[in-house]
Amino acid sequence: RVPIPSNPEDLGTTKARKFVQRYALATFYYATEGDSWFYPFSFLSGKDECEWYEIHTEGEEVYFWGAHCEGGTDEGTVSQIWLPNNDMAGTIPQELEQFTNLRVFALEYNLNITGTLPDAFHSMPDLSVIVLSNNMIEGKIPSSFKKLSNLEFLALDDNQMEGNLDHIKNTDTIKYVYLEDNFFAEPLSDSTFAGWKKLHQLDLSDNEFRGTVPASLLNHAHLTVLDLHDNDLTGPIPEVSDKQDRLTYLALHKNSLSGPIPSTIKHLTALTDLDLSHNQLTGDLQENLKHLDLVYLFLGENQFDANPVPAFIGEMTSLTELSLKKCNLHGSIPDSFGALSDLFLLDLD
Repeated sequence: RVPIPSNPEDLGTTKARKFVQRYALATFYYATEGDSWFYPFSFLSGKDECEWYEIHTEGEEVYFWGAHCEGGTDEGTVSQIWLPNNDMAGTIPQELEQFTNLRVFALEYNLNITGTLPDAFHSMPDLSVIVLSNNMIEGKIPSSFKKLSNLEFLALDDNQMEGNLDHIKNTDTIKYVYLEDNFFAEPLSDSTFAGWKKLHQLDLSDNEFRGTVPASLLNHAHLTVLDLHDNDLTGPIPEVSDKQDRLTYLALHKNSLSGPIPSTIKHLTALTDLDLSHNQLTGDLQENLKHLDLVYLFLGENQFDANPVPAFIGEMTSLTELSLKKCNLHGSIPDSFGALSDLFLLDLD
C-alpha cells in the first residue's frame, strides 16, 4: 500500500480524485482476496473503475453488481459497492473511508469475510444501505456509524458481532434493522429505541439481549415486523395501549417472559404471525386472540392454567399452523376445530 494524499490541494483535480478512488478499490480487491472471487466484475482491468460492474436483472428490477458510479465514467464517484455471494474472504479495509459519496455498501452471503468492521464510516453522509449479512465479521459496531445521518437499511445479521447498539441508537432515519444471529448484548428498554421513529422492521433474534420487551415497540406507529426471539428477556408482555394496525409479525419465543398474555393484544389488528412459545407465561389463554386474523399461532411450552383445549380457537379460521403443546391443556380436541379448513400443522404433543 502507499499513503493516500490528504492535502485538499493535492486532491483538487478530477485526475487526483480518480487515482485515489481506483487505488482504494484495488486495495479493497486485494483485502477481500479478489483473485479468488467467483466473478471479478472487471476489477483491476484496463477499464475505468466506474465500469467495474455488471448489470443484473430480476423481472423488471435492475441491479448494478460491482462498483457503480454516479456522474459518468470521466468524473464519476463510486456510489455503490454491491458484491453479493461472490466467494469473498479476508477483511474490509480502512480505505473504504475514501468513498465519501457511497450510498450502498453490500457484501452479503460471502460467508468468509472476517475481522472487524473498520471505523471508516465517518464521512459518508449519503450512505443509506449497509448489508453485510452471512459472513464471519467480529467485534462491535464502529463508532463512526454515529455519523451515518441518512442510514435507512442496516443488515449485520448472521455474523459473530458483539457489543451494544450505542452507535446507532440516535440514527433517526433508520427503517430496517436486521442484527439477528450474533452475540449482541445489552438491556433493552424503551430508551433503546426512542430515536427510531421511522422503524418498519426490527430483528434482534438469537442474540444475548436482556431486560424486558419495550412497550414502545408494540405500540410503534410504523413497525410491521418485530422479532426478539431467542434472547434473555424477562418480565411480562407489555400492554398494547391502543389500536395498532401495522404490526403483522411478532416473535417473542425462546425467552423467559412471564405473566399472562395481555387482553390488549387484540389491539394488534393486523397481526398474522404470533409466536410466544418456549416462555413462562401463565393464566388463561385469552379469548381475545380470536379477534385476530392469525395465520400462524404458536403458544406451546408455557405454564398456562390447566384447562381444556379452548374451543374458541376453532373460530380462528385463517390458521394454517397451530402449536399448543406442553402448555397444561387437556381433554379432547374441540369439535370447533373442524372449521379450521386451512390448517395443515397442528402440534398438541
